[in-house]
Amino acid sequence: PINTQAMAVYGIKAGFTREEVRDRHKKLISRLHPDIGGSDYLTGQLNAARDILVRELQKSDQSTEM
Repeated sequence: PINTQAMAVYGIKAGFTREEVRDRHKKLISRLHPDIGGSDYLTGQLNAARDILVRELQKSDQSTEM
């Protein structure tokens, strides 16, 4: 099952692509990064959500290869 909490962090829906995750990450990290006054906590949450979504895509890719 897709992690809906990670999808909510990025504001994306089921059927998302790597490009959507990458684009949303760039947009959000540019606002939340600690170097520009953002939060370490929020950056960590954003990165964790990205990692979960990328893993979901990798699992999906592997299941379609079989």
